[in-house]
Amino acid sequence: MKKLLCVLTFAILMLFCAPAFAADIPVYIDSVKLEFTDAAPQTVNDRVMVPMRAIFEKLGADVRWDDKTKTATATKGDSVVSLSIDNDIAKLNGADKKLDAPAVSISDRTYVPIRFVSESLGAKVYWNNSSNTVYIYSKDYLADMNSVKLQLLISHKFNNKIRTSLGDIDVINYCKQPKGTAFDYDILSSINQKTVEEIQNNESYTKDQKAQFNEELKQYLNDLANYIIDITSGSYKIVGNFAYIQGYKDAEKKQPIVMVYDSWCNFNTTTKTLDDKGFRWVPELDDYFKNLNQ
Repeated sequence: MKKLLCVLTFAILMLFCAPAFAADIPVYIDSVKLEFTDAAPQTVNDRVMVPMRAIFEKLGADVRWDDKTKTATATKGDSVVSLSIDNDIAKLNGADKKLDAPAVSISDRTYVPIRFVSESLGAKVYWNNSSNTVYIYSKDYLADMNSVKLQLLISHKFNNKIRTSLGDIDVINYCKQPKGTAFDYDILSSINQKTVEEIQNNESYTKDQKAQFNEELKQYLNDLANYIIDITSGSYKIVGNFAYIQGYKDAEKKQPIVMVYDSWCNFNTTTKTLDDKGFRWVPELDDYFKNLNQ
């Protein structure tokens, strides 16, 4: 009986300690889904781990394995990255680089934290929490930017939803390259104001709940601005706006009155310089949210 209990205890421990297969975690590189043929991404201690060779080679690196030292080395141009199994210190061009999790060997495959693998080669990595999806963008892919691609990258990150404590709000982000202005890109976030007003007018929600809701809307625009500036590496002058339907011109609700608010920008039109702090709110936005709280 004791022997049976020991076996069961060991089996349970193995169940909880073993890596979890993450077949439900898609990985996209330059907006193309990466197909893992013999080794899928896994989660180890709440970290997304991926087969090193699959990611590195897709990003154009040459990968070599030293079985004696249990070390994988990847080379791309002037970048040389090496990682050893069970070590959370990697080498990037000879310098030590701390990993957020050590490289591990699973089924004879070297698994590494996906963020370091990509960023060590100059790529950008983003996680979409709603869809459990990893997006990786190479330098070359991001260097060739246009309004269509930027709008696509925004949808990858945010899924056209604003997640709030009082429910999801539909939002569609439009991107264009305006003519005759100081800006390279104009981002318009079209928010479903009907849902916002229903929440604001719902007497079952407290004043504090509604105030938090308003802050969450503003935080979304904050996160959106930071993401856009990061994804473009601060190389462009960008202005952000958000819009909602304030009312209608006719009784049949066929001619909406759309109100557009400037919300943020990363370019000072007075000094003609990019804002080193990333972005700044336009006063109109603060006035809007203050009015919602009244």
